[in-house]
Amino acid sequence: MKAVFMILALIAGITHGECVSECQSQGGRLLESVCGGYRDRLPRPALYNNCVEAHRLGTREACSAYCNQDVNADSHLIEMQSTVCEKYRTIRPKESQSICANAFRTAIDSAKGFVANGGEEYESTSSSSQATSVPAPSTPKTDKKPEIKIKDVKVDAKPKSMLEAAREEALAAAQASRTIEL
Repeated sequence: MKAVFMILALIAGITHGECVSECQSQGGRLLESVCGGYRDRLPRPALYNNCVEAHRLGTREACSAYCNQDVNADSHLIEMQSTVCEKYRTIRPKESQSICANAFRTAIDSAKGFVANGGEEYESTSSSSQATSVPAPSTPKTDKKPEIKIKDVKVDAKPKSMLEAAREEALAAAQASRTIEL
């Protein structure tokens, strides 16, 4: 990878700052495709904000590491992903941690692909939030649902206890005695 960047720098005259800037711009363009599906998902806007935060941090760190030609970039970024997403381990909903990890991983892959492709735009195959283990909600269908016909069901009253039965019998006897007296 170091040789690729050196060739890129010699041919295109790209400096480290330009590499980082272009790489982060590409990451910003991918942000909506990665996190857009979480925008309207409950708890809103927490899931979207978690995804955006992880993707931006992942993009910033990965672009800096890969444009610096850090030989330990992969292990450093994986460790950072674990550290960044650890705070979501105890937060509900439980998929927050996997959303964070996916967004961070997508940012790493994007930056790595960008530098490996010599600074040209890189489309990651996993850049969609639909490829995660926690899928983002799809748009609702406008098809009509089939009508469900419910039959009238008669529910028998619950069986009476002995006390209730005796009470009703005493009331009936009292009413009967009053009607006879009149």
